[in-house]
Amino acid sequence: KFIVTFFAFFSPSLKLKSGRKISLIGNGPPVIFSPGLFGIMPRQIYSNVLDELKKNLTIVSFDDYSPILAKDINDAVYSIMVDSVGFISHSSFDINILKSEKINHAVMYDPITNPDLGLGGFTQKPVKTTYPSLVIRAGKAYDTNVPIPEYLKPNIHGDNKDISYDDMGHIDILDDYWADL
Repeated sequence: KFIVTFFAFFSPSLKLKSGRKISLIGNGPPVIFSPGLFGIMPRQIYSNVLDELKKNLTIVSFDDYSPILAKDINDAVYSIMVDSVGFISHSSFDINILKSEKINHAVMYDPITNPDLGLGGFTQKPVKTTYPSLVIRAGKAYDTNVPIPEYLKPNIHGDNKDISYDDMGHIDILDDYWADL
């Protein structure tokens, strides 16, 4: 914890072994934030939610617009010198991240993952987690004329809780300007 706080205070940006850069925002246990579109959406459109999270957490955010992959989780954990991190995502992300031994908790808001194509059509291979995870679904994203398809929902097994907020939409997590756009 001390190392993460030290870096967040004195060096809000770190270069990883891979060459990617991360920012450390806030104070508390480290949590990797994966914005929509596999991590390529700018974190700035989530500033309201991140402002709340950074009060009790150190948000680890990738500074470029490349997809966040499982190997990036390990690289970030090594670079900030901790054993493990939490994971928070919105929308689409690389399902293999959940297989990382460096994740200790996960919160996924309307998670969407790439399906596999088989003889029976699109399917999601099950992913077994060894840590608590929470899936938060926006009810309006599923109770509509064109809902998020079932085959895009990750198939998570383990200590997983799934809740839904009926009055929320898929992009309501974004700052009001972007959510209203």
